[in-house]
Amino acid sequence: MGRRNGGFTMIELAIVLLIIAIIATLSYVAYSRAVKTGRESGERMFLNHMKVAVESFRQDHGFLPPLVNDNIDPVGEFRLDGPLDRITQQPLVRDAAFLRGDTFPTAPRWSVFSLSFYIAGTLAQAQDGVEGPGFTAPLDDGSFSRKGRVYDAYFDIGRDPTRIRQNPTAPQGRPETVIVDRWGKVAARGTWLPLNTIRYYRWEPKFFAPNTPNAGQVQNYNVPKGIALPSLDEEFRNAGFAILSKGPDGQIDNDNARSVVNTDNLVEVAK
Repeated sequence: MGRRNGGFTMIELAIVLLIIAIIATLSYVAYSRAVKTGRESGERMFLNHMKVAVESFRQDHGFLPPLVNDNIDPVGEFRLDGPLDRITQQPLVRDAAFLRGDTFPTAPRWSVFSLSFYIAGTLAQAQDGVEGPGFTAPLDDGSFSRKGRVYDAYFDIGRDPTRIRQNPTAPQGRPETVIVDRWGKVAARGTWLPLNTIRYYRWEPKFFAPNTPNAGQVQNYNVPKGIALPSLDEEFRNAGFAILSKGPDGQIDNDNARSVVNTDNLVEVAK
């Protein structure tokens, strides 16, 4: 009988290489999932901290941060005008009738400026009485007293400056800033207003009129469809605001809550 050489045959080598390739693929998939899960967990924590900051604002001032009128086109989502009044330099905000859907019922009920203006305190002295983070007492009409006590920012973006995007073409003394999610902060700077801006949603319940069959029940609580997941319906009915990140794809479908592009959206809803 002939004696077998001590080396591997071509078939054995192919099997070993195949096993190595399978292990490497499985390891890469597991690693990718772990990274994705870690990033999502970190962003959920960020949104949760923002929600706590909004609730702290409400506790101090007796009302939620107003919904700034972004003047953003609801289809193209590009900025049509600035969020500040040209004369008073105060934020332009939506009123209660708008939040109930009594006026402009199909208009979007979200803002990308509210959190940076009222929570991060990014406005200048001409708007809120303080240059840089912090502000004087905000009023329920969205303006600032511009005198008296100075409140610190409720959320410190300074530790992660890439979270803030500033409009380089805004008029001097009229800063326009937005807060972006973890995917937006590393996105290409082709536009100062990236897709991955953190959205702040506000709405108010609207009830059936007295002496009607459904008197007292919610008629239209104007929950934005982009975040109105069926499992959250009841939670939305009793909530006053929500904070949303569009997730890695930077997309949202405002017309269809069950759209595939909404599956990676991250949402924090006020309890």
